[in-house]
Amino acid sequence: MVYCAIYARVSTDRQAESVEHQVSLLTEFARSRGAQWQIDPRFVYEDTGVSATKHSIWSRPAMRRLLADAQRGHFSVVLFKGISRFARNTQEALDVLDRLKARGLRVVSYEENYDSHQENSNFMFTMHAAIAEYEAEKIGVRVRLGNKEKAKTGRFVGGTPPDGYVIGPDGRLAVDEARRPLIERIYRMYVADGLSCGEIARRLNSCATFTRAGGPWHPGAVARILRNDAYGGTLVYNRCRDRTVRDYESEESGKKKEVREANQPSEWVVVQGAHEPIIAREWREEAMRRLHRREPRAHAPRARHALTGLLVCGGCGRTMVCQGRTVGGRTYRYYVCRTAHREGRSACPQRSLAAAALEEYIADKVEQRLRASLRPRVLAALIVRAEDEGVILQRQLQAARRRLEKWRELPALDVGQGEVQDAQDVLEAWRAARRHAEDDVARLTQRLEAVVGEESAADVRQAFNEALRLAGGEQTLPFADSIRRFVRRITVRGEGLHLEYTFVFSSPCSPRIDGHV
Repeated sequence: MVYCAIYARVSTDRQAESVEHQVSLLTEFARSRGAQWQIDPRFVYEDTGVSATKHSIWSRPAMRRLLADAQRGHFSVVLFKGISRFARNTQEALDVLDRLKARGLRVVSYEENYDSHQENSNFMFTMHAAIAEYEAEKIGVRVRLGNKEKAKTGRFVGGTPPDGYVIGPDGRLAVDEARRPLIERIYRMYVADGLSCGEIARRLNSCATFTRAGGPWHPGAVARILRNDAYGGTLVYNRCRDRTVRDYESEESGKKKEVREANQPSEWVVVQGAHEPIIAREWREEAMRRLHRREPRAHAPRARHALTGLLVCGGCGRTMVCQGRTVGGRTYRYYVCRTAHREGRSACPQRSLAAAALEEYIADKVEQRLRASLRPRVLAALIVRAEDEGVILQRQLQAARRRLEKWRELPALDVGQGEVQDAQDVLEAWRAARRHAEDDVARLTQRLEAVVGEESAADVRQAFNEALRLAGGEQTLPFADSIRRFVRRITVRGEGLHLEYTFVFSSPCSPRIDGHV
């Protein structure tokens, strides 16, 4: 008897019935193969509302469970309706296929009639995976063009409409009369009363007035309302675009993330009088003048504080930021929890910490760890770990180069008799696969050069020694750069600090809770 696993995926929650259809179809397909193929409900994996374009295959909850159960040997066959349900990225699809086949599993796709037990099956799987990726790109282009044309008619395009509006039956923004007074009040406090965004947020929170999402107000939320052209009756679309990229520096290497980029003004769609305004033109113009006067401060070069990004509030889990205040001509710096800074002490009671004293304290603690751990045995362990990373990257680079060799020449296909009917799609899919293979080789080569160059034995010793010289007062390396080599995270709870180091120090000194400030 052979146990089969079923994997089904849809991109949005509204397509939940499609998951049921996929599971039902594959269950019937398994039954048609005879009594030896058994479907166990425990091994049906469903990812609902997960876009294959925006989410890496490694981050999907159901796929992660499938791979874990495959490693435990719970089933022998993996079924899915089509390769596009499996993955929309050629590299990811091949990686998962190789992982499943390495464990002796049989992989079957219903739509493409793919079966990993057939001879020369890898080529057709690769082509279909590349075509699925190409189709996803084409769909994205069509959606963007359609939305642009829709916006030109004055209809709202996007997710949630601005606070104070709802989407009317004609697709245009319509005033939400229940929220109109709040929007008018915000503009009145800013324009007529001359209050800052921070003061407006504090006043709204003090009288238990919440955002439409039910959360507290903060200065950024107020500023977004003041900057939004929609309140003057103008619809602006395509001001920014979201691009999906891979974050190879994250803990989950290759994880997809959204990056927002600004478009050129010539690419914007601007429709005057697209809907009923809430704020009069004169008030909108005055609010924009005041915002523009403050704009140079927002775009001033940001000061880099040593512990920014490392400090985390233990109460609410938000990061802590460094603020400055000038009193009597002297500037004082302090680290404050983001929640407390935006929403007040009632939201998070964590007190602020003097920046200079905290940075000095952290430097002393790191110095103690370093002096106790700067021994040949510890350095040798660190060097071995760096060399292991280099070996892994070498293997990944060799595999990427082998994949690239497969895409050097356009394969000869009889598209009239094969399963792939559109020659243009085959050509575009081949180009996309070759481009991805070239990008992988370039990325892994760059990463390997960085590891070899930065993590050699001499450089590990240099990192320790430079940090020690810095702690001794010799500014050979910026403190912000140095501290990040050895500290991953600092959790603040009240006056206690919890330091998490990047290296495992073999030191009898100091516990994990390193003290109070």
